[in-house]
Amino acid sequence: MEVNITIDASLDTVKNITSYTGKSLQNNDLISASDDDSKLISILQGKSISDFMGKIARLKPVLNGSVITITVPANFDEDIVPGLNRAVSDLMNYNILSSWFFITRQMDDTKVYSELANNCYIDVERLLNKRTK
Repeated sequence: MEVNITIDASLDTVKNITSYTGKSLQNNDLISASDDDSKLISILQGKSISDFMGKIARLKPVLNGSVITITVPANFDEDIVPGLNRAVSDLMNYNILSSWFFITRQMDDTKVYSELANNCYIDVERLLNKRTK
């Protein structure tokens, strides 16, 4: 059986979070991602997707645009797909943010978003292993 995971990692999400962080640190121009940074954010997103696909290689992932198709057992619980989509999108966004804050030398934020990404990955794995009886 195949399941599609739709990735909703976006420049807007990254811009909103980095803008808020930049304002609180009074370094808005150094920390906030903007439309000018869209190429870099796109590169970071590609890196995050590649990393994720490597981690779930056992499911034979295939990327087509913003959709990853995976092969799952017949007893996979399809009811969790919306939650899986959200968890994977959060994972992608947190990975992008962690990399962004590393680039902008905000190490405390890098650590926070890296930990959030790790926690999301644990949730994703739990969801991928969910089966019906």
